[in-house]
Amino acid sequence: MENVGTLISVAAALLAALSALYAKKQAGAAEHFNQSALHGNRLRVYNGLVNYRAHIGACGMGFKEDEVWKFAEVAELSQFYFPVEIASRLNAVVENSLKLLSLNAQWEGDRSDNVEKLTTLAVNRQTLMQSIHDESGKAANDLKRYLRANSRLT
Repeated sequence: MENVGTLISVAAALLAALSALYAKKQAGAAEHFNQSALHGNRLRVYNGLVNYRAHIGACGMGFKEDEVWKFAEVAELSQFYFPVEIASRLNAVVENSLKLLSLNAQWEGDRSDNVEKLTTLAVNRQTLMQSIHDESGKAANDLKRYLRANSRLT
């Protein structure tokens, strides 16, 4: 009778060890899945930025408002997948883009002969456009660090 008890104890211990091993393997698979999902969402943000940069590069000052709003959605998502500094940089690009759209509307609507006012408006537009270009480039470089294969940045 004692041998049966020992046999049951050994079988239970073996079953517990196998269960622990299986649980560890499942945890590893879940971690891999989570990392893949995170990478996919980060890549989506990066692609949104690349598309936006291509649009403003192609259109210059005449970029479209709907493109800004599409990029604003991407910038909003970035706060969930990247550090706050990167999300803030992307949101600054959106805010500057909206300011530039406002200046563009002023530029189109202003028919005055006031050369000084028009010159100031032109300089402000150019400064904002340069800022958008520079900040989006810096953001793209920051995002790439988090997209490299086997990167352990969080």
